[in-house]
Amino acid sequence: CRRPRRFSLKTLRGRTSVLTSSVGRYATTLVTIAHRQASASGASNIQLVVAEAKSSGIELDDAAVREIVKEFADVEFLEDDWFCRSSGPLFRDRLRNITRKMLSVASPIHLTLLREGLRRSYRFRGFRGLGTWPLVVPPRSVLARLYSQHPEFSVDSEGFVGSQAP
Repeated sequence: CRRPRRFSLKTLRGRTSVLTSSVGRYATTLVTIAHRQASASGASNIQLVVAEAKSSGIELDDAAVREIVKEFADVEFLEDDWFCRSSGPLFRDRLRNITRKMLSVASPIHLTLLREGLRRSYRFRGFRGLGTWPLVVPPRSVLARLYSQHPEFSVDSEGFVGSQAP
């Protein structure tokens, strides 16, 4: 009908979805950023993905980035805009590994102390390997949700995190 298309079909990682044309061309880059951030820190959020995308020259709002990440990235949303990777090898999960190290010394540990330990460890490591984007420690409520959903950890009503296996 000689009318401009305002949407397109985009296939990424085996999933086909309808996206607005202006957003669809950045899908691969945004999914890569979301995966990289969630893998590096254990969890990330949409605002951090938007900020890193802007530093790469991609100007999109939170809603557009959220649409792409929810549709194409294999992430699990924990709370509000915070998400974690739902796939990938466990031994590469930095948040899980540091938590297990802390729990091997003392168990259970309160969420506040775990968060402080994560912050110290992330600050010590500085920046992740490929870029200069800093590691981010999620807030306590996001950590509580992450630990309660993880099969290796348990969280009680007072906020103490323990290991399911010795």
